[in-house]
Amino acid sequence: MNQDEKQMLKLYDDLYLYMGKHLIEKTSPLAVAAVLMTTALRLYKTTLNPEDFEQMMNFVSDSRDKIQKFGDELDRTLN
Repeated sequence: MNQDEKQMLKLYDDLYLYMGKHLIEKTSPLAVAAVLMTTALRLYKTTLNPEDFEQMMNFVSDSRDKIQKFGDELDRTLN
């Protein structure tokens, strides 16, 4: 695993724990998702040129059937 992959995995783990904390505190899962999605889209819009941003949005849309649900550990947190 290269340094970028390690950094991304650490960031994913940190955000997963932060998200889980809010879900345990009974923050709406839809509110958590909305904040994460809005933040991600704003970062893409800020850092990508318009053409690349459009490609990213198309990629996200085209990938919607490939998105997996979280596993049992998060399901227990949500219920």
